[in-house]
Amino acid sequence: MKNHSGNLHVPICGIFCLHSVDVARYAALIQAKFPTNCNAHLTESIFQTRSGTVNLIARFSGGKV
Repeated sequence: MKNHSGNLHVPICGIFCLHSVDVARYAALIQAKFPTNCNAHLTESIFQTRSGTVNLIARFSGGKV
């Protein structure tokens, strides 16, 4: 069975693009509600989002990221 890694490009790109839009919207919301501690909260949230995405990709790629 031949591995077509080119076919994985679209789903992975879709995952990251969707998350980047969500993070941007979330950033605007948090900045509007909590302007004083916005940077610390965003850094933590973005890290958690990216970690979740990496774990999701690892699960579907057989543990290789």
